[in-house]
Amino acid sequence: MKSFAIFILCLSFYYSLPAIASAITYKQQVDGEIIFVHSDKNQNQNQSQFIKEYSGKIILKNNKFYYQTTQIGHLTPLGPVICQSIYSKICTLSFGKKNHNYDHNYNESSNTIYSVALTLTPTLTNENINDNKSQNTKNADFTLEPYIFASPNQDEAGSCLFMALTGAMEIILNKEITQEQRIYEGMSDLSERYLMNASDLASASNNTNTNNDTNNDEKIYNWRTDTIYTYNYFSGALLNRDFRYTTGWYKEIDGELMVAKKGEEGATYGTYYNWINGITDELMKKKIPVPKVARELIFVDTNNDQWNTGVMTDATIKRIKERLTARNSPTLIIYNHYGYWHAVLIVGYDDEKVTEGCSFVFSWRKAMLKEADELIATNDPKKLERANRLKNYVNQVNKSIEQNGGCSTKGVFYVRDSIYTGPTNLMYDYDLSNQGEEAPYSTRIIERSYDWAKYLGNHAYVVYKK
Repeated sequence: MKSFAIFILCLSFYYSLPAIASAITYKQQVDGEIIFVHSDKNQNQNQSQFIKEYSGKIILKNNKFYYQTTQIGHLTPLGPVICQSIYSKICTLSFGKKNHNYDHNYNESSNTIYSVALTLTPTLTNENINDNKSQNTKNADFTLEPYIFASPNQDEAGSCLFMALTGAMEIILNKEITQEQRIYEGMSDLSERYLMNASDLASASNNTNTNNDTNNDEKIYNWRTDTIYTYNYFSGALLNRDFRYTTGWYKEIDGELMVAKKGEEGATYGTYYNWINGITDELMKKKIPVPKVARELIFVDTNNDQWNTGVMTDATIKRIKERLTARNSPTLIIYNHYGYWHAVLIVGYDDEKVTEGCSFVFSWRKAMLKEADELIATNDPKKLERANRLKNYVNQVNKSIEQNGGCSTKGVFYVRDSIYTGPTNLMYDYDLSNQGEEAPYSTRIIERSYDWAKYLGNHAYVVYKK
């Protein structure tokens, strides 16, 4: 398998993503700023500029890259080295790719969102799983760092909720075993695909809101908050090595996914294949026991709107931190990610770490207004409806910022995500029968300001051992 690195070739950063050949190029503006652009490496067309999730500029000057006066890289004959090698202790650069979710409907576009996150003084590396806090989180108020596995990059599957909840159960398992036992592909590395397939069988009804029902912890009434109960319903889980989060050939006929063969008309190769239910009675004999779990609701949107914005407050952020610490367990949060709903795990926080405040929120706002204007220009009634929704979400954020005192300068959450990729030697093999689809695990932990959750979040709950 290939090791992952960002190198330049013909002024292009190349990196592997599941099932596709992707390239990141950079362009230098007249003021020296570096802008990252994504294009298909094979077709070299349909370029998309990465949305900046940082407020400053990366400047190239005299073959050196700077961010906020800090040198974060340099240009070599082979290409740029940014947040790598000697600069890996200075910064983290991660590239995000978000496709529409599995429950795709008119509320989400079909466009892929590309974004780039830059953090000075990086949080963690994928390989840094141990019983002690790393140098960069040792002053954190709380972190579950020693127990966190990086997630396979979900790629186009739209499976964020299942990646996050599988990670939550892995944390619970890792807390009960030794450091030496916490290994990828080991006895606590669980199958995301299992949760994706099995949750349908545990569903009690279709999106019925029973958030006040605290007695039934085995069936799913509200998928946003109850999917974790799949583990209780089946009294176990499957290991990733037995039921792999994978890539495969599939096609869709009349809205139904089915297995396809390479070269077959309409066949596509990718991680969307994981939605095809592959659970069998024979496979279920390989289940491992897992602790019975519960979830404590912190915030639930009153309209069950997983795209909603501007509904959380400082009190919500305070409660997230309190319950995270009290339960010593991760918090799942659903938020609006550039017009898509996205689920991630909050696994720690630091009240004193300096932050760029609303940089993510302002990047989100700019992207939402841009898309809304593009939709309005089409004069398509359905697209106009979506444009109005996007503008309404922006207006709600603007109102919330005004009511909640603007943006903070301190305070970050440590977040386990499944769509960001950065330089790492830790590779994930999606298809053991194939070569060439290997790709880096997602960046194990990224940083998000408290403002990110406060202004863009709409659901939050702690998952813990019962």
